[in-house]
Amino acid sequence: MGNYIGDSTRAEIRCARSLGKPVRFTHPAVDPDPVSLPLVPYKLVIPGFDRAVTLPAIEPAPGLFVYELPLEHREGDSVANPWRLGHHSGKALAAFPSEDDALRAAREVANLADWTRPADDLRADADFDLERYFLRMEVRTNGLFILGTREGTR
Repeated sequence: MGNYIGDSTRAEIRCARSLGKPVRFTHPAVDPDPVSLPLVPYKLVIPGFDRAVTLPAIEPAPGLFVYELPLEHREGDSVANPWRLGHHSGKALAAFPSEDDALRAAREVANLADWTRPADDLRADADFDLERYFLRMEVRTNGLFILGTREGTR
């Protein structure tokens, strides 16, 4: 309605574009993402499941993925914060209320590490400034950290 395009509609627009479908607007200035990033398959690791769940995601920076947690896997904080920033290993890093928030977080932390490296290598890397990562996420985004044995870990 008007100039507002919500996350759900934005996702539908991105999906249509990824399939090569034409998308037109009555007011072109409201196009939420004129240069869309393509959707790619992402394997999410969810505790308690024998196998990863594959879902569509955006890779805004190498090794970092933004995706929406499927409805059947939402509970607690994930109901209000269904969007995730995930590592290519399938592990979730943080939760967000909107896709835009998750994309902004990816841009904020993209230059802090080579996110294409395995998660265990990043954790063991003495040069990875974990404090700087946490500070950037806390100060510059409205995300919730996903730590320990919660979602996205094996």
